[in-house]
Amino acid sequence: MKSIKARFVLFMAIAAVAPLLAYGVISVRSLSTSTRQSVRDGNLNVATRAAEQVAQYIDNNTKVLRALAADLRETRQAPWQQDRILKNYALDFPELREIAVYGPDGRVEATSALGGTRLPPPDATLIGSRDTWLSPVTIDDDFLPTTRMYVRMRSADPARGGWLVGELSLEELWRLVDRIRVGEQGFAVLATQEGRLIAHGNPDEKRRVAIGGGTYAAQTLIDEARTGDTSSTEYRNAAGVDMLGVV
Repeated sequence: MKSIKARFVLFMAIAAVAPLLAYGVISVRSLSTSTRQSVRDGNLNVATRAAEQVAQYIDNNTKVLRALAADLRETRQAPWQQDRILKNYALDFPELREIAVYGPDGRVEATSALGGTRLPPPDATLIGSRDTWLSPVTIDDDFLPTTRMYVRMRSADPARGGWLVGELSLEELWRLVDRIRVGEQGFAVLATQEGRLIAHGNPDEKRRVAIGGGTYAAQTLIDEARTGDTSSTEYRNAAGVDMLGVV
């Protein structure tokens, strides 16, 4: 009789405790999942804001060149006057290292440089019918990232058309990326749509920027964004670190 009572008491104890154990396991798993999602959402917000700042940096300088092109298009200044205007713009906007005006015949009409311009003329096969074109990012002789902006100068008079070309320093983007911190060990990485690294928040990986290193996820993310599938993606880099990419 005592054995039956003991078994009955044990059965009742198990019946009472088992739901609590199951609830505890489910709660812990749910908490872990929600915590991970909360952390991911927070990191996504950081990455999204940083991406918006990068886009704004490019857009602002594009607007500056467009405004300059509009000023030069119909005013018909002499070459020395255009030179002075370009030099003033280069001084007022130090991120624009050099600015040059190319005529419709492909010859340099004015430049902010003290000597001859280093900026190449626009390539019709690359630019096509676009009025604004951004060249691929390159690393200059000082191992700094740079790109070139081309703005078409349209005019009713075909002889007054041409191109305004500006070399844009992307060094400021290094400072932006270095300021971003995610948790205790997280960092930011900035790459072009071709997958080339522009800036790296991890001090041990900065050398990869200078040697033209890349990241395989950038092109995949760009391709997905173009199809409208996503504007962010999670992946694991070559070092086994979990990364979150945003266009």
